Amino acid sequence: MSKETVSIICSGCGSKGFEYPANPKPNDTVTCNGCGAQATYATILEAAEKQVIDGIKKDFGDLFD
Repeated sequence: MSKETVSIICSGCGSKGFEYPANPKPNDTVTCNGCGAQATYATILEAAEKQVIDGIKKDFGDLFD
């Protein structure tokens, strides 16, 4: 089984650097180090989950429909 990673990239500036608490909770704020944009940790997780699901659908087509 291969292993892939998901990179979180700021949609505002393209930065991959973020500031967040050591043990983030869903309502904690995540701040982009590049432009200062903010979102909740839950929002970031939802975006990462969507990225993973979209990648699986792309790679495996209709297998999971």
